[in-house]
Amino acid sequence: MAAIDARLVGLELQANVTAMKLAVDALSTAIDAIETETSTWVLNGADNLLPAEADVKAQLIAYEALSVSVSKPGNSIGDSINVIKAAV
Repeated sequence: MAAIDARLVGLELQANVTAMKLAVDALSTAIDAIETETSTWVLNGADNLLPAEADVKAQLIAYEALSVSVSKPGNSIGDSINVIKAAV
């Protein structure tokens, strides 16, 4: 394994873990906001206690927006990853 392979893979891992941590923190905040809103809903009672359609729609949109992707750098380090895996 060449030093460049270890360096490239290490940099990729650091960047991706940092990006994932930020994504998880943002996701947790978004989930908490939806839970705060929906936890007050009365769903097993009389129809007049159901949340307003606009409220349900707003929370559904927020829920659907939770899909989070971690962007990958433009450089392909596939070869370096294969070198690292082969060396272990």
